[in-house]
This record gives sequence, structure tokens and C-alpha cells, in this order.
Amino acid sequence: MTNIVEYIGKSGVRTAKDPNRMNKPAPGDKVYYKNGNGSAKFGRIDQINAHGIKGLISICDNGGSVFLNGSGTVSISGGPFRNVHIQDLEPRGTLEPLSFWNWGDNSPGAGQGIYYSIARPLFNLVIKEDSETLIKSLWDQAIEDDKKKAERAIAVQEAKNGELRTTTQPYKSTWSETTEDWYYQMLEVLPPERWNGCAFMVGEPMTTGPRGFVHSAYAKIGDRFFCKDDYLIDFDDKRYKQEIKEQFKC
Repeated sequence: MTNIVEYIGKSGVRTAKDPNRMNKPAPGDKVYYKNGNGSAKFGRIDQINAHGIKGLISICDNGGSVFLNGSGTVSISGGPFRNVHIQDLEPRGTLEPLSFWNWGDNSPGAGQGIYYSIARPLFNLVIKEDSETLIKSLWDQAIEDDKKKAERAIAVQEAKNGELRTTTQPYKSTWSETTEDWYYQMLEVLPPERWNGCAFMVGEPMTTGPRGFVHSAYAKIGDRFFCKDDYLIDFDDKRYKQEIKEQFKC
């Protein structure tokens, strides 16, 4: 089996253990496809099971800057992003050196990034006839699952308290600015519960409310980083970007 590097950085080097890795897409892998005028184009895989939805793949058009996290996930700046079904990715059976970066042994800061060239499997994007229907069904199921989570949280509160009450733990409903280091620490501490573009929700809820679980949300705008708490069912990276621009005039 070809030794495919999944991570390199401060904690060492990790290679793929799956003997079928050449045929299985992973974050950071390259995808080739055609745009509207038929010319060749490529993107980089941002997430597998994007937004916590099994079978959904998020791809960043044109690649952008690919930060390699300790968990083997990536954070890609750039865009736009597109969602496709995993069945639409067909392995090419070849490797290509691709660019990644992280802080290595350095502390986060200007000029501290370490860049790597890592040979990764290539894939073709070939949209199947039923893919749009499959993706819609995945989103519908995810929405339904979120509703059930909210219902279970409310039921637990009712059982404990004898009436519908929310936790007394306060949470921040407005954005505040944070550091790049803290943004990436929260991104890597647990697999994100939701993640799209440059916004994500931390995997562990910090409290519950009448509309379900409340998670810490983080967003990156340019070279600035922001956080607030929000309901899981309200995650919306486009709305977050607009809110931050209006609040911080950036």
C-alpha cells in the first residue's frame, strides 16, 4: 500500500491506515471537474460528512490556502464552496503533490507558517442524475434530526423541573472578536458539529434553550476571528458573515 500522509506537523507524521485510501476521499484531496463553459477546473475537499451530514462532501473551488489540523481535518480559506454527494467523486487512481501548511513547531504568528508538499489521491467530480435528490434528502434528514434533538432536550428539562425551563447558564448572543490561535484551538478540540466555509460550531453544546442545543459558533472574516453562542438549528455561515460585517464595520 502507498504510504499517504494524512498529517504532518508539531505532533509528528501520520499516514493512512486504510488499504483502500486511494479510492476514499479525505479532507485536502484534490477534485477535478468542468465549469459551465466546459473548461477544466479543480477544487480541494474541505469536509467529509459536511455539516455533520453523512455522505455530504464540501469542496472549495480553486483550492485556496489549506491549513492542516492535528486531527487530519483542514481549514480552507477562499471559495466559493459547493456541496456534492460522495457518490459523485470518482478516484483517478493517481497521486499529485498538493500544498498544505500549519504552524509546525512554531507559535502562531506572521511568517511562522510551515508549508508542505504532500502527495494525495486525485478524484473526478461526475454529478449523477439522482445526486440533487439525494442531497436534498440528506438535508431534510439533518433538519429532522436537529428537531428531534431539541425535543429531547426540552423533554429532559420538563422531566427534571416539572415545567419547561431553560438552563440558567448565560450565553453570548452577540459577536465578540477572538484570536486566531483560539479559533483553531476550538476547531481542533472536537469534530465540529456544523462547519461551512469559514464558520463552524464547536462539537460539544454549552447549554440548552427552548429551541434546543446552544453551541459556541466561530467565524473567520479576512484575517480577523469572531465568536458567539447560537442555537444549533440556526447555524448559517452567510448570516454570520453579514452580522459580523454590520457589527464590526469590516
